[in-house]
Amino acid sequence: MLFGYARIQFIEKISRCRSPAPSFRMMMKTLNMKKTIALTSLLLILVMQGCVVKSIHPFFKESDVVLRNELVGSWLDNDSNRWNIHVNPFKPNSYELHYIKGSRDVAFAGNLFTLDGHLYLDLYPVSDNTEDMPYFDVHLVPTHSVAMVEKLTTSDVHIRWFNEEWLQSLFAQNKIRISHEMIVDANQKPGEDDGMYLLTATTDELQKFIVKYRDEAMTKFGDGDVSLRWTRVNQ
Repeated sequence: MLFGYARIQFIEKISRCRSPAPSFRMMMKTLNMKKTIALTSLLLILVMQGCVVKSIHPFFKESDVVLRNELVGSWLDNDSNRWNIHVNPFKPNSYELHYIKGSRDVAFAGNLFTLDGHLYLDLYPVSDNTEDMPYFDVHLVPTHSVAMVEKLTTSDVHIRWFNEEWLQSLFAQNKIRISHEMIVDANQKPGEDDGMYLLTATTDELQKFIVKYRDEAMTKFGDGDVSLRWTRVNQ
Protein backbone atom coordinates (compact mmCIF):
# COMPACT_ATOMS: atom_id res chain seq x y z
CA MET A 1 0.00 0.00 0.00
CA LEU A 2 1.36 3.42 -0.97
CA PHE A 3 0.02 6.75 0.26
CA GLY A 4 -3.00 4.94 1.72
CA TYR A 5 -4.31 3.54 -1.58
CA ALA A 6 -4.96 -0.18 -1.83
CA ARG A 7 -4.00 -0.41 -5.47
CA ILE A 8 -2.24 2.17 -7.60
CA GLN A 9 -1.42 2.16 -11.26
CA PHE A 10 0.68 5.04 -12.51
CA ILE A 11 0.86 6.32 -16.04
CA GLU A 12 2.99 9.03 -17.55
CA LYS A 13 3.09 10.73 -20.91
CA ILE A 14 6.18 10.13 -23.03
CA SER A 15 6.80 13.57 -24.50
CA ARG A 16 9.67 15.40 -26.12
CA CYS A 17 12.21 17.18 -24.00
CA ARG A 18 11.73 20.59 -25.52
CA SER A 19 7.97 20.63 -25.36
CA PRO A 20 6.93 23.84 -23.57
CA ALA A 21 4.56 21.95 -21.31
CA PRO A 22 5.26 18.19 -21.27
CA SER A 23 2.35 16.37 -19.71
CA PHE A 24 3.25 13.47 -17.43
CA ARG A 25 0.08 12.06 -15.91
CA MET A 26 -0.91 9.08 -13.89
CA MET A 27 -4.00 6.99 -13.32
CA MET A 28 -4.60 6.09 -9.67
CA LYS A 29 -6.96 3.16 -9.15
CA THR A 30 -8.69 1.98 -6.02
CA LEU A 31 -9.85 -1.63 -5.91
CA ASN A 32 -13.09 -0.70 -7.65
CA MET A 33 -11.18 1.54 -10.12
CA LYS A 34 -13.46 4.50 -9.52
CA LYS A 35 -11.09 7.43 -9.89
CA THR A 36 -8.49 8.67 -12.34
CA ILE A 37 -6.23 11.58 -11.44
CA ALA A 38 -4.14 13.55 -13.95
CA LEU A 39 -0.43 13.92 -13.15
CA THR A 40 1.68 17.02 -13.72
CA SER A 41 4.91 17.30 -15.70
CA LEU A 42 7.53 14.89 -14.35
CA LEU A 43 9.62 16.78 -11.81
CA LEU A 44 7.85 19.94 -12.88
CA ILE A 45 9.87 20.61 -15.99
CA LEU A 46 8.51 24.14 -16.09
CA VAL A 47 10.63 25.03 -13.06
CA MET A 48 13.75 23.51 -14.53
CA GLN A 49 16.21 24.54 -17.21
CA GLY A 50 16.45 21.29 -19.14
CA CYS A 51 15.48 17.62 -19.18
CA VAL A 52 16.14 14.83 -16.73
CA VAL A 53 17.26 11.25 -17.29
CA LYS A 54 14.23 8.97 -16.95
CA SER A 55 14.01 5.26 -16.15
CA ILE A 56 11.29 2.63 -16.01
CA HIS A 57 13.01 0.98 -13.05
CA PRO A 58 14.03 2.66 -9.77
CA PHE A 59 17.60 3.83 -9.27
CA PHE A 60 17.69 2.51 -5.69
CA LYS A 61 17.51 -0.78 -3.84
CA GLU A 62 15.87 -1.01 -0.44
CA SER A 63 19.26 -1.83 1.09
CA ASP A 64 20.61 1.54 -0.14
CA VAL A 65 17.76 3.66 1.24
CA VAL A 66 18.40 6.13 4.06
CA LEU A 67 16.13 8.51 5.92
CA ARG A 68 17.37 12.02 6.70
CA ASN A 69 15.10 14.11 8.90
CA GLU A 70 16.67 17.29 7.51
CA LEU A 71 14.55 16.86 4.37
CA VAL A 72 11.25 16.92 6.25
CA GLY A 73 9.42 20.25 6.36
CA SER A 74 8.18 23.12 4.19
CA TRP A 75 10.46 24.65 1.57
CA LEU A 76 10.53 27.34 -1.11
CA ASP A 77 12.29 26.55 -4.39
CA ASN A 78 14.23 28.78 -6.80
CA ASP A 79 10.99 30.33 -8.07
CA SER A 80 9.43 30.77 -4.62
CA ASN A 81 7.06 27.85 -5.11
CA ARG A 82 6.28 25.73 -2.05
CA TRP A 83 7.30 22.12 -1.43
CA ASN A 84 5.92 20.27 1.59
CA ILE A 85 7.85 17.11 2.45
CA HIS A 86 7.03 14.50 5.08
CA VAL A 87 7.77 10.87 5.78
CA ASN A 88 5.38 8.47 4.08
CA PRO A 89 3.39 6.90 6.97
CA PHE A 90 2.79 3.75 4.93
CA LYS A 91 6.48 3.30 4.06
CA PRO A 92 8.55 4.96 6.79
CA ASN A 93 11.85 4.83 4.89
CA SER A 94 10.51 7.05 2.10
CA TYR A 95 9.10 10.55 1.64
CA GLU A 96 5.98 12.15 0.23
CA LEU A 97 6.77 15.42 -1.55
CA HIS A 98 4.05 17.91 -2.44
CA TYR A 99 4.75 20.69 -4.93
CA ILE A 100 2.18 23.47 -4.54
CA LYS A 101 1.73 26.25 -7.07
CA GLY A 102 -1.50 28.23 -6.82
CA SER A 103 -4.31 25.68 -6.69
CA ARG A 104 -2.10 22.91 -8.11
CA ASP A 105 -0.88 20.26 -5.66
CA VAL A 106 1.33 17.55 -7.13
CA ALA A 107 2.73 14.64 -5.13
CA PHE A 108 5.88 12.56 -5.63
CA ALA A 109 7.23 9.51 -3.86
CA GLY A 110 10.85 10.13 -2.92
CA ASN A 111 13.66 7.91 -1.67
CA LEU A 112 17.07 9.08 -0.49
CA PHE A 113 19.75 6.46 -1.07
CA THR A 114 23.53 6.16 -0.97
CA LEU A 115 25.91 4.74 -3.55
CA ASP A 116 29.69 4.69 -3.22
CA GLY A 117 29.52 7.22 -0.38
CA HIS A 118 27.31 9.74 -2.23
CA LEU A 119 23.70 10.71 -1.57
CA TYR A 120 20.96 10.63 -4.24
CA LEU A 121 17.22 11.24 -4.51
CA ASP A 122 14.91 9.06 -6.60
CA LEU A 123 11.58 10.71 -7.44
CA TYR A 124 8.46 9.09 -8.84
CA PRO A 125 5.13 10.79 -9.70
CA VAL A 126 2.17 9.87 -7.49
CA SER A 127 -0.82 12.19 -7.84
CA ASP A 128 -2.23 15.46 -9.11
CA ASN A 129 -5.36 17.32 -8.04
CA THR A 130 -6.27 18.47 -11.56
CA GLU A 131 -9.24 17.34 -13.65
CA ASP A 132 -9.59 13.70 -14.71
CA MET A 133 -8.89 12.80 -18.38
CA PRO A 134 -9.46 9.00 -18.38
CA TYR A 135 -9.19 8.23 -22.09
CA PHE A 136 -5.92 10.11 -22.30
CA ASP A 137 -4.50 9.00 -18.97
CA VAL A 138 -4.80 5.26 -19.58
CA HIS A 139 -2.19 5.45 -22.36
CA LEU A 140 0.56 6.87 -20.17
CA VAL A 141 3.49 5.29 -18.30
CA PRO A 142 5.41 6.50 -15.15
CA THR A 143 9.17 6.92 -14.80
CA HIS A 144 11.78 7.45 -12.13
CA SER A 145 14.38 10.21 -12.13
CA VAL A 146 17.54 10.51 -10.06
CA ALA A 147 19.20 13.59 -8.62
CA MET A 148 22.54 14.05 -6.93
CA VAL A 149 22.10 15.60 -3.49
CA GLU A 150 24.82 18.24 -3.32
CA LYS A 151 23.71 19.77 -0.01
CA LEU A 152 21.25 18.69 2.65
CA THR A 153 20.93 20.68 5.87
CA THR A 154 18.07 21.82 8.07
CA SER A 155 17.96 25.13 6.15
CA ASP A 156 19.09 24.42 2.58
CA VAL A 157 18.82 21.61 0.04
CA HIS A 158 20.58 21.55 -3.33
CA ILE A 159 19.91 18.74 -5.82
CA ARG A 160 20.96 18.25 -9.43
CA TRP A 161 19.46 15.74 -11.85
CA PHE A 162 21.36 13.64 -14.31
CA ASN A 163 20.84 15.52 -17.56
CA GLU A 164 19.27 13.97 -20.65
CA GLU A 165 21.24 16.07 -23.13
CA TRP A 166 24.45 14.87 -21.49
CA LEU A 167 23.16 11.29 -21.70
CA GLN A 168 22.40 11.80 -25.38
CA SER A 169 26.00 12.91 -25.96
CA LEU A 170 27.28 9.71 -24.32
CA PHE A 171 25.18 7.60 -26.68
CA ALA A 172 26.25 9.71 -29.68
CA GLN A 173 29.91 9.11 -28.81
CA ASN A 174 29.33 5.39 -28.22
CA LYS A 175 30.72 5.82 -24.71
CA ILE A 176 28.00 3.80 -23.01
CA ARG A 177 25.89 0.73 -23.59
CA ILE A 178 22.88 0.61 -21.34
CA SER A 179 19.43 -0.73 -22.10
CA HIS A 180 17.14 2.04 -23.33
CA GLU A 181 14.46 3.04 -25.80
CA MET A 182 14.33 6.10 -28.00
CA ILE A 183 10.95 7.81 -27.91
CA VAL A 184 10.52 9.76 -31.13
CA ASP A 185 7.94 12.45 -31.70
CA ALA A 186 5.73 11.51 -34.66
CA ASN A 187 5.55 15.18 -35.61
CA GLN A 188 9.30 15.72 -35.46
CA LYS A 189 10.65 17.92 -38.24
CA PRO A 190 13.81 17.13 -40.25
CA GLY A 191 16.93 18.35 -38.51
CA GLU A 192 15.47 18.18 -35.01
CA ASP A 193 16.98 15.97 -32.33
CA ASP A 194 16.19 12.27 -32.36
CA GLY A 195 13.87 12.25 -29.41
CA MET A 196 13.84 11.27 -25.75
CA TYR A 197 15.88 8.52 -24.12
CA LEU A 198 14.04 6.23 -21.73
CA LEU A 199 16.30 3.89 -19.75
CA THR A 200 14.99 0.33 -19.44
CA ALA A 201 18.02 -1.12 -17.64
CA THR A 202 17.77 -3.00 -14.36
CA THR A 203 18.44 -1.23 -11.08
CA ASP A 204 21.84 -2.97 -10.90
CA GLU A 205 22.80 -1.57 -14.30
CA LEU A 206 21.48 1.87 -13.42
CA GLN A 207 23.56 1.98 -10.26
CA LYS A 208 26.74 0.97 -12.11
CA PHE A 209 26.04 3.80 -14.55
CA ILE A 210 25.56 6.32 -11.70
CA VAL A 211 28.78 5.32 -9.94
CA LYS A 212 30.86 5.34 -13.13
CA TYR A 213 29.63 8.64 -14.54
CA ARG A 214 28.84 10.74 -11.47
CA ASP A 215 31.99 12.89 -11.70
CA GLU A 216 31.44 13.58 -15.39
CA ALA A 217 27.77 14.34 -14.81
CA MET A 218 28.71 16.85 -12.11
CA THR A 219 31.00 18.84 -14.41
CA LYS A 220 29.54 18.64 -17.92
CA PHE A 221 25.97 19.90 -17.71
CA GLY A 222 26.77 23.41 -18.90
CA ASP A 223 23.69 25.31 -20.01
CA GLY A 224 21.61 22.18 -19.62
CA ASP A 225 21.94 22.10 -15.83
CA VAL A 226 18.80 20.72 -14.21
CA SER A 227 18.95 21.71 -10.57
CA LEU A 228 16.70 22.73 -7.73
CA ARG A 229 17.37 24.61 -4.51
CA TRP A 230 15.08 24.65 -1.52
CA THR A 231 15.15 27.10 1.36
CA ARG A 232 13.29 26.17 4.52
CA VAL A 233 10.14 28.10 5.37
CA ASN A 234 9.99 29.17 8.99
CA GLN A 235 6.72 27.99 10.49
